Formats: sequence, structure tokens, C-alpha cells
Amino acid sequence: MSYENVLTLSAAAEEFGFSVSTMRREAARGRLVTYKIGRRLYTKRRDVVDMIERCRVPPRNPSADGPKYDVPSPSDADQILALRTALLHEPLATRKE
Repeated sequence: MSYENVLTLSAAAEEFGFSVSTMRREAARGRLVTYKIGRRLYTKRRDVVDMIERCRVPPRNPSADGPKYDVPSPSDADQILALRTALLHEPLATRKE
């Protein structure tokens, strides 16, 4: 074990751009390995990198050809907006249930 890679949780959070509370939360979830010596929590750079890799979210649609998300076309959005507007402005007595 290389001791120059051991960091306090606050130093690791600052180095990797996380808040200390995020680091503590990830440790509580079991995603970040920590070491408690006295009252202080420590971790290693490699443990933070491993945590980041564990938290990776795979893409929804791995296909590079199509869009990643289904987005309504402008005509669909216009129809939805027109229907919503009509329903909101229609008098209650004329609505059919």
C-alpha cells in the first residue's frame, strides 16, 4: 500500500470534485471503500476511481444510429398543446364524460 495515495475524505472530495457529504453517502452505500482511524475517514485514490466506475450508468440506447431518447415530433407536441388548451378553456357544462 502506497501511503501517498491515502487521502482524508475531504481531500479526496476536493481533488475529485465531489462534496464531502456525497463521499460519505457513497461510503454508506458501500460504493466507496473508507478507512476510519480515530475520528477521521480516509480513502485511496484508486478507491475513488473504482467508486466512479461502479456508479456508471449505461446509455439507454446503445445504438449509435438512432436517437438516444424518444422525443415527440413538433407536430405531436403541437397537437398535445392544442388539445390541452382546448380542454382547459372549454366550459364545464359542454364537456362530455
